[in-house]
Amino acid sequence: MIRHPRLLLMMLLSLAMITAGLLGSPAPALADPGSHWPPPEPAFKILVDETGVYRLTYDDLASAGLPLDALDPRTLQLFNQAQEIAILVEGEQDGQFDRGDAIIFYGEAADTRYTDTNVYWLTYGHATGLRMTERDDQPQGALLTHAAAQARYHENYIYISNLPLNEKHDHWYGPSIQAAGQNNPKQRIITLALDALAPEQDGHLTGLFAGNVTGVHHLRILVNNVLIYDGSWEDRTLHQVDAPIPARALKEGDNQVQLVLLNDTPDQVFDMIYIDWVQIEYPRRLVARDGHLTFESPAGAWTYRIEGLTPSDASIFDITHPARVALLGASIEPNLPFTNYLPMMQTQGAIAPFGGIERRRAEILEFGDSGSSPRRYLVLDRGQFLTPKQILPDVPSHLTEHAQGADYILITHRDFWSQAQTLANYRAGQGLRVALVDVQDIYDEFNGGLMSSEAIRDFLAYAYAHWPSPAPRFVLLMGDGAYDMRHYLGDSAPTFIPPFLTHVDKFLGEVAADNRYVTVVGDDHLPDMAIGRFPVNTQAEAQRMVNKTIAYETQAASGDWRRHVLFVADDLEGGGGDFYALSDELADGYADPPANTIKFLPTSYDPIKVYLGETCDRDNPDVADECRDEIVNTLEGSGALLLNYIGHATKRYWAEERLLDQTALAALHTQGQWPITLAMSCVDGFFHESQQGVKSFAEANVLAAGGSIASWSATSLGLVNPHQMLEKGFFLAMFHDRLPTLGEVTRSAKLYVDENAPQGSSRYQEVIDAYILFGDPALKITLPVH
Repeated sequence: MIRHPRLLLMMLLSLAMITAGLLGSPAPALADPGSHWPPPEPAFKILVDETGVYRLTYDDLASAGLPLDALDPRTLQLFNQAQEIAILVEGEQDGQFDRGDAIIFYGEAADTRYTDTNVYWLTYGHATGLRMTERDDQPQGALLTHAAAQARYHENYIYISNLPLNEKHDHWYGPSIQAAGQNNPKQRIITLALDALAPEQDGHLTGLFAGNVTGVHHLRILVNNVLIYDGSWEDRTLHQVDAPIPARALKEGDNQVQLVLLNDTPDQVFDMIYIDWVQIEYPRRLVARDGHLTFESPAGAWTYRIEGLTPSDASIFDITHPARVALLGASIEPNLPFTNYLPMMQTQGAIAPFGGIERRRAEILEFGDSGSSPRRYLVLDRGQFLTPKQILPDVPSHLTEHAQGADYILITHRDFWSQAQTLANYRAGQGLRVALVDVQDIYDEFNGGLMSSEAIRDFLAYAYAHWPSPAPRFVLLMGDGAYDMRHYLGDSAPTFIPPFLTHVDKFLGEVAADNRYVTVVGDDHLPDMAIGRFPVNTQAEAQRMVNKTIAYETQAASGDWRRHVLFVADDLEGGGGDFYALSDELADGYADPPANTIKFLPTSYDPIKVYLGETCDRDNPDVADECRDEIVNTLEGSGALLLNYIGHATKRYWAEERLLDQTALAALHTQGQWPITLAMSCVDGFFHESQQGVKSFAEANVLAAGGSIASWSATSLGLVNPHQMLEKGFFLAMFHDRLPTLGEVTRSAKLYVDENAPQGSSRYQEVIDAYILFGDPALKITLPVH
């Protein structure tokens, strides 16, 4: 965890300490990986992005700041995801960590939707550390001549959020195959290299494919022109292939896998599928390449002979259980009819894990082992140890301890700490209990150091349930996020705080649903706290949004502009609903017909209507020039408390005719009369677009100096009825309940939808999840006196 020196509220963690003797309390471990795990203190984070055996030298550790001359190496411990990892500490027997000593451990790269970098936690001074076991197994069983190996093709070229329409898949795919014209097959050839292929042994092909159009997908697969699969599936679904490969079809070196899409279904003129991954499992001789070999052995007692290593310099690790790796001894066969087995040897008071093998000219490394279940081994030359990506000292954050509790939790990326602290100080000055939190500290304590949306929700759930009451009311996320968090695409924007991606939209499938961060009580999807996001990518953007927020509450222009509500509606040519009537209902209608005592917009407010093709651009509604000018002139002139839009939208602009676009937003000069935007439309809040520099309409709106102070916008597609109900809830909460903050208004509107939606309609739940507040949920709304 990284804690800035000016952390707004210090969080204290109480640990039972053993004051007598060498050892302190052991570092805590969790049985439940998803729950909180306080990292040990002191701790150093070891970042790894390759799977293999790592060696940390004296210089590596000293450069990272470990006090090697003062610690007892026998107390060195390593943790990953709250589990202690068995390590080897060379030279620890004398109780000192000297030059030439080293830490050796087996590390695995991460493979999540967020990152490929795993985090291991190194600590000392608590307890005797867990060590790799050592066993010297002589050859004892039948000779294993080959083991199963995999050659895999897996590329991530494109993200398709609705393929398939469920949450079980990562939605990333490789290239497509498209066949246009019936009986006009198209093929794609994938080349997979098979190394050290054992002769006269069959192989196996598996693969995952996704249909991208409705209809039948007829696929044939050939390996080196030998047909191994002919099958089909239907519609936009996933299909897994599992097919044997005869030995005659395989060859050493490059093998061609031909994927042929036939498109031979009657009356079907076009077909399209995506390749997710393709793999050939084949029998591989036990030959090391580049100084290492990983292989799996079947259950039983076996003897193994490894070619391609320097036996006198080789190490053998049993990695069947990655957290409990064991070392094995070995023997050398120097091309003679006998095997000289040498056990591990004691040298200068220490076990020599890589010694014990007589140095002589040899080509074959031989060892034996047995087990009641399959086992996995990694054999490598000493020079093939890996070096970590980075070693970082950890500064404890103690997020679970918060003596004052908090009303307002501001979670920021460290890049925006200074700007976040300015806003946090301002909110604290208003009397709110404020917790300013580095998002990396959340990952450290709630996910072992790895980025995760779920970790953020786990932290918020913990704070809501366990911090001193009253429970937090507001959550602000400071930092943008994108769906390509692994940077598969070359131009992907960085993710400062990840979007909460989940299956929400019936059509788009997986979209950003920041609402899920605050659904922390019960099993419903209703917000328990008000949440907003500053979708900033630079410190300048962060400072601008902070400055606007503070100025809105302290320096906004006086006058009647807060009595004006600007209603903008799309024309009716594109279908989707009567946008004029929906807008009129909010501007002029009542919440309690036929009594008509509760007007959505009270009579003390002035509705200003700009309806494309109705109040402006009547002669040529395909242009929208008049309407756009009216919108801009109103915002820059008389001003408006709310800018309310109902109609079609894209990620970049409102209405096909561009009633308002990002060019117009950038040129706006509202002179302190920043409106709150309500966009009852589709995807104008699609902030999690991956391409660097590309912003959604809502982002551009709030980031512009003269745009809106906040925008309540959708990341999904939507229908007018759920949108209208959401907006009714907003108007009632703001103008009749007179809730004091924007976050309380938006949360109340979502609860209104839940209370009034038709039973069993997922489209109403969708607006609860997919509507994002781009702005500060604690923003104080100043309304004219009734």
